[in-house]
Amino acid sequence: MIGEAAMHEDGNNMAMHLKMVGTDYEGASGTHTFYDNGDVAGSGYDVCSFNHVPTYGDYFNCNHMWTNDGGLMEAPFMGVTVKIGFLNDATGPIATYAAGFVAASQIAVGIANTIGWNSMVQFEVVYADSGCSGDMGATAAQALVDAGVVGVVGACSGASMAANAVLSAAGIPQVSYASTSPALSDATAYPDFFRVVPSDALQGQALSAVVDADMPADGTVGLIHMTNSYGSGLADAFTENFVAAGHTLCTT
Repeated sequence: MIGEAAMHEDGNNMAMHLKMVGTDYEGASGTHTFYDNGDVAGSGYDVCSFNHVPTYGDYFNCNHMWTNDGGLMEAPFMGVTVKIGFLNDATGPIATYAAGFVAASQIAVGIANTIGWNSMVQFEVVYADSGCSGDMGATAAQALVDAGVVGVVGACSGASMAANAVLSAAGIPQVSYASTSPALSDATAYPDFFRVVPSDALQGQALSAVVDADMPADGTVGLIHMTNSYGSGLADAFTENFVAAGHTLCTT
């Protein structure tokens, strides 16, 4: 703008010529017109940053802005927001892990939103307490369906079994971080269910192998287990493998 103004009158009367040039000037950052005090119109400035996401790459996102009256603030997002449900066992027998589950979900959604910003996609996590129980799991699943989620994360085995009946009927897939019951390996009984932890059947195989290796030739084995979905599933897996190895249980 200075260079164009200097081309008028060989650089004389620069203040006047800058005002002339600064009327509907098409510059790199937009079209500008100087006010009498030298300001230009505009609600603020984009604040952009480089973000490095390991294994994914570098992202240059302008997801903040600076305004004269509001300071630094989040830029309005003009794309699509996708809701993901989270069956968090905030109460019940594994509630002690709930805070860690939430922290992990927030880290994950932060990474996903960094990657998705320039693709005009953002993600929102909707939480519901599944209580690690069937009744609460079904109720929580219905709440997530009503909230409009496209997929659900969680929960423990008992809650997942009940939740799956609600979610699969709605065509919503479920990916669990804490469902280890062997029963959930039945894709017919539990459609659209996935998990990122191994079935307890694997633990049953390992436990059977350890007992088999350490048991005296004339020894006997009794089995004591919890009667919840975790304990019963693990007991059944151990018994199946232990009997298959040629042994018997004196009592259960």
